[in-house]
Amino acid sequence: MSSPEELAAAAHSACFAMALVLRLGERKARAERLTVTATVTLAEVDGVSTIVSSALRVGGRVPTVDAAGFQSAVDEAAALCPVSRLFAGAKVTVHAEIEQV
Repeated sequence: MSSPEELAAAAHSACFAMALVLRLGERKARAERLTVTATVTLAEVDGVSTIVSSALRVGGRVPTVDAAGFQSAVDEAAALCPVSRLFAGAKVTVHAEIEQV
């Protein structure tokens, strides 16, 4: 059985991955491998359990994109992902790392 926090993390990572694939595709770049994980933090706020942050880790191998191009696509995906916007009141961070070919 999954907790609401696990479901939120799964939704965020899946949504972000789809947005990133779209942005890479617009650059005519195809990822050989792409990983996106989200870790949400639950804290008590005013006596109520609240998701206060979501930290994304993004990595992959995209042979036709350099680190700057990958980071640019990641930044665009962050603005595009509806779940990232859902968490707009929470602190959302993204750490991206591309594998060198």
